[in-house]
Amino acid sequence: MAGSIDPAAAPRGNVDLNIVPLIDLMSCLTAFLLVTAVWVTTAQLEVRPAGRGRPDKAPVVEPEVVSIQVETDRIWVGTARTGERLVLPRDGREWDGLGDAVRRVLAASATPPRVELAAASTAARPVRYDDLVHAMDAVIDGGAPDVRVADPHELTIRPTL
Repeated sequence: MAGSIDPAAAPRGNVDLNIVPLIDLMSCLTAFLLVTAVWVTTAQLEVRPAGRGRPDKAPVVEPEVVSIQVETDRIWVGTARTGERLVLPRDGREWDGLGDAVRRVLAASATPPRVELAAASTAARPVRYDDLVHAMDAVIDGGAPDVRVADPHELTIRPTL
């Protein structure tokens, strides 16, 4: 059945399209696009068969890592590459000794070392904040450009007895 609309019988007035659902849909799609774009880029793995890597890439040289732990009665210093372990007693001259140890590591290393500094402070054996600041100053005075404060449990080289 075909029908006809009489233009004279049609209601007069302005007929607008409701675009609110379209805007809602576009905002949801935009949010979905932004979230999935991050996942797509982080989920990529670079896979190269053995022996078929780019020949122009130079081997990556890992920097020397120096771990320093400040305790109530001593300062422990350890290096990753050389395996050197040093214990400095807290006798009032420990900051000079720490600076000398960092200078020695700098002289022996081809690249600037990364220094990790931690304070092993407990309720029974507290380490003052000033001691951590003095240790950081001694390391910087020793010439180390990259110093970070770390948790004692996250040090690359852990103190040994």
